[in-house]
Amino acid sequence: MTTNFQVHIDRIRRRVWIVVAFAILGLVIGLYSAYNADTTYSSKAALTVLSDQRAPEQDAILGQGYAEVFNDPAYQPELRRRAGVPESITFTALPTLASPIVGITASADNTDQLSDAAAKMSIALRDSVNDALQLGRDATVATVQKPLDDIRAANGIVPEQALVNLQDRISELNANSTNELLAIPMDSAISESKPDPVMAIALPLIGGLVIGCFVALAMGALSRRFTSEFDVTNRTGLPVLTEVPGGRGKKGAAARDRSLGQLANTLANPNIPRPAVVAIASTSHSEAVQSIARSLAEIRAGQGVSTILVDADMRESGPTPGLAEYLSRVVTFHISDVTSRPNMPYLREIGRGSKPDNRQQIGSERINAATADLRHNSAFAVVVTSPLLESAEAQAFCGAADFTILILERSKSTTTEVAAAQRLIDHVDGHVLGTVLVDAPETLQTASRPGPVVTAADVVHTA
Repeated sequence: MTTNFQVHIDRIRRRVWIVVAFAILGLVIGLYSAYNADTTYSSKAALTVLSDQRAPEQDAILGQGYAEVFNDPAYQPELRRRAGVPESITFTALPTLASPIVGITASADNTDQLSDAAAKMSIALRDSVNDALQLGRDATVATVQKPLDDIRAANGIVPEQALVNLQDRISELNANSTNELLAIPMDSAISESKPDPVMAIALPLIGGLVIGCFVALAMGALSRRFTSEFDVTNRTGLPVLTEVPGGRGKKGAAARDRSLGQLANTLANPNIPRPAVVAIASTSHSEAVQSIARSLAEIRAGQGVSTILVDADMRESGPTPGLAEYLSRVVTFHISDVTSRPNMPYLREIGRGSKPDNRQQIGSERINAATADLRHNSAFAVVVTSPLLESAEAQAFCGAADFTILILERSKSTTTEVAAAQRLIDHVDGHVLGTVLVDAPETLQTASRPGPVVTAADVVHTA
């Protein structure tokens, strides 16, 4: 059984043009980006969080908060106004890992006003934060001093010790610099940087490949067409008896002969009833049906099993009388009288015969009787039906046979067609043994030579 990984690889392989298209798109984007990449200039400044009573790692958390405030698009315009820097310069604040230091980077496409831009913005952030903290301290001082001010306003006398305590408290509040920012003096030269052309091309290319693979997988999962054994069993519940590969030359022919031999061995299983009539059918027109049916019949006959191959695709007329006349009783013959060719003594064949009159209906009763005759006169009969969705007789043959094998063409047959075919067979109490998944019907060759061995026309009798 094919693994899920193999299914995914197969879906990507069968839609490799999608992956290639996205890869080319990513390559074009990467080339355009690399060709049009501008040189970027930058300068840097740094701030640190002041704290007398906290550990540095605790101050690092506060520094991260200051960096987020600085990077907020809603807050930067006010800082720009304070610093007096142009809009063409962009700024980014990044906290240093496990440190109370916050780095500020100024970037622009040219060096105009860039040398001190980061320093100006760092000072603007420092002043903004420290001013807010000072306002808080001033409010606290006013709150502490208010009781004594109220006493003085009432012409009361404030004790000397109370004045001393108040002054100490105010001095303590004003001396507290916790959470303030301090600009770190540093001379930052303007640095020049340009995107690495290799990375500029490689990243979009890799991204295109990844996206293309995901798109190919999604299309494979959503497709109604069968591309693997997994698709058939997962979407229809029917087993795949064998896969007939494509490919030309001796290697392809050997692989097909091996697959068809495995199918014949499956039908030789002791659990398969004897005698048996197997209907070979497809959902829509397929060149593989005739070839696989003939190969299967010839292999079983070559194994010494009395076999009859019946062409029941009566949509077109055959060259000689055959099954159509047998079913319509225009002429009669006995299946037991059909002989075989000397080089294949165990194989007999009944051709399709002349096309019946469109006004004449061949009922399932006659088809059932013909199937019973096949069982009586052979150990194994292979009936090639017309496409199930294109002929009413095909449904009747599948119902009369002991079981049906559905021929599916890879990347052509769909789940909708198989579901409709299954319903038709279920309506006549037929049984689908399994499916055969065919790669390239045009490459199929029969085990010996095509054409009838001895047709029913050799033994017809006038009615």
